[in-house]
Amino acid sequence: MKPLVKWSPFSELSTIRREIDELFDRFFESGWGLLHEKVFPAIDSFYKDNKLVVRAELPGIDPKDIEVTLSGNELTIKGERKAEKDIREEDYVMMERSYGSFCRTITLPEGVDTSK
Repeated sequence: MKPLVKWSPFSELSTIRREIDELFDRFFESGWGLLHEKVFPAIDSFYKDNKLVVRAELPGIDPKDIEVTLSGNELTIKGERKAEKDIREEDYVMMERSYGSFCRTITLPEGVDTSK
């Protein structure tokens, strides 16, 4: 037989809050949350033949809408993903891709010759 324990409504609320916190943590860690959606463009950087290569994933963006600048040891990629003008917003069934301006800055590793 279990011993009797005084019921406390506040301990129940604490349990519910902990479960909700865990739910939000899993949501944002899964890559489906809004925080992950803002990291655009996705960037890979690696060394090849003693040169640093930076690749940005920019599907559907016109190259003339992209600006790449180097300031000190920071590489910045700015641009804009424009929405298709021949489709009205009210005609969409689903819209997952984001449109508008973006800016992504990465710090280059030490030892990179930025003059090249």
